[in-house]
Amino acid sequence: MIQLIYASAAAEGLGQDDIGQILEASRRNNRAAGLTGVLLNLDQSFLQVLEGEAEAVHAIFTRIRRDNRHARVTPYPEIPIQKRSFGDWSMGYDALGPDAEGADSVFKLTRNALDEKLTREESVMAKTVIDTFFKVNRVER
Repeated sequence: MIQLIYASAAAEGLGQDDIGQILEASRRNNRAAGLTGVLLNLDQSFLQVLEGEAEAVHAIFTRIRRDNRHARVTPYPEIPIQKRSFGDWSMGYDALGPDAEGADSVFKLTRNALDEKLTREESVMAKTVIDTFFKVNRVER
């Protein structure tokens, strides 16, 4: 199994309804492909962690790169994992910032929820990238 993290920007004009559709499709597609992960959204920026068998992660990531709703898709180096950090989340989600009102809250994340998921040694990269995303965007979690 691998863990792949990427950052991207939303295409111009992408709204909360579009993001809701992306999230719904992500959960359905990830579940079908045996993938787990988390998606963070702040204003027009995304950070996503995908976990699963390498072939399935690569197939979904290829679709994401081709999706015209994403711009400047930038992957971090993928890492092999023995155990998933987000094994029970088909797609945890958090919309951050002032535009987040009314956003999907089924998987509303908290600092404790993320910290509990990112305790193992192989979660260090995901924890570092997520913490950096929050710091760069000055988000209190």
